[in-house]
Amino acid sequence: MEVKKCESCGMPMEKAEDFGGGVIGNRYCIFCTDEVGNVRSYDEVLHGFTNYLADSEGMTIEDAKKLAAEMMSRLPAWKEHKKK
Repeated sequence: MEVKKCESCGMPMEKAEDFGGGVIGNRYCIFCTDEVGNVRSYDEVLHGFTNYLADSEGMTIEDAKKLAAEMMSRLPAWKEHKKK
């Protein structure tokens, strides 16, 4: 199977379990979707991505949030998202 990347956070999706709702072909990963595979809100995804970066990269929450927002702004799901 070709490795797809989540259009919300950029995570590689290699196995069926990686895709939102367990549906191969879903454009979003398990972390960016609800239990049936619908993409979560921008704020929910940003919160989860921020925590992931802070934990995995040893960043402060503030720096992780800035990086997460910057990375998300380049992805299809959030390209048109307006900052508050």
